[in-house]
Amino acid sequence: MRILITTQKVDKDDDVLGFFHNWIIKLAPHFSEVHVIALSVGKHDLPKNVHVYSLGKRRGDSGYLKTLRYIVRFYKYLFMLSGKYDAVFSHMNPEYIILAGWYWRLSDKKVFLWYNHKKGGLRLRFASLFSHKIFYTSPSAFTSRYKKSEKMPVGVDTELCKDIEVKREKNSLLSLGRISPVKNVEVIIEALSLLNKEGISFTSYIYGDPTDKDLSYYKEVLQGSENLTEEGALTFNKGVPYEKTPRIYSAYEIFINATPSGSFDKTILEAINCGMIPVICNEAFGKDFPKELLFTEGDSKDLKNKLEKLFNKNAEEKKELQKYLREHILKEHSLDDLILLLSDEIRS
Repeated sequence: MRILITTQKVDKDDDVLGFFHNWIIKLAPHFSEVHVIALSVGKHDLPKNVHVYSLGKRRGDSGYLKTLRYIVRFYKYLFMLSGKYDAVFSHMNPEYIILAGWYWRLSDKKVFLWYNHKKGGLRLRFASLFSHKIFYTSPSAFTSRYKKSEKMPVGVDTELCKDIEVKREKNSLLSLGRISPVKNVEVIIEALSLLNKEGISFTSYIYGDPTDKDLSYYKEVLQGSENLTEEGALTFNKGVPYEKTPRIYSAYEIFINATPSGSFDKTILEAINCGMIPVICNEAFGKDFPKELLFTEGDSKDLKNKLEKLFNKNAEEKKELQKYLREHILKEHSLDDLILLLSDEIRS
């Protein structure tokens, strides 16, 4: 069977979307041909049966004229690839299905959409009309309401994301990922400020970059954390290539994620597999997630209290907590499990 994949970016060095490069590698053996159309293409090293086509987007590109060019290129590739694929898998971008769903339906192609955000909207509703099946990971995702939807594993690359033996800094905090309003980085900053005001000893590190549209938010975050950075309690770092994240996860003790319920942020599971203890507000992880590690969404004081209690645990208590997380939260979310289910669904 042959497949067409549409996605936002193919770039193994991208700090946010680099993981999808490994998805393509894992999917390739399940199909005779894999064609990938991406809005942007960077560094990649893929199997011989994978062919990648770029719509030409570069950072900073904007405007209706450039969007029109992307659309024209997309239709050019569709014409060029006519008859060379049997099914379509669109990852997180319903726009592709809006543009070509009618054509794929008329051409008798099965259409599969992966969409895992809490918010939907007209574009998602329209894309769902042309989709045969929709995949999601979070029970709070907008797409979970559809009868044609199916819950899937998150897809943690356990071969890549594993504990590396480096010295782990005690009472060290890490936040890693795109810096944007939906990530509620300001809540994390406020909690760190409360800890610092009480004289509690810790170090914290934020790794990530904003998109062009979130630059003003990023500046606000930097301004709001000036006291922390000046006192050496907080360090900002640029986003790093996906393949280098395991070494970062392995160097720190506690992972903070303030993303609200609705998405199943895989960085949390990656951090767990690299030996970290996460403190989160996302209830999508279910009843098995320890309440002592779950803070109230948007409540920086509650986050501060959860972190302080975690600081007070001894090494053995932290080790037992991390072991529980690996055994009860991480299970059934490996990339291999996801690819097997995904490929079976597409080929069925």
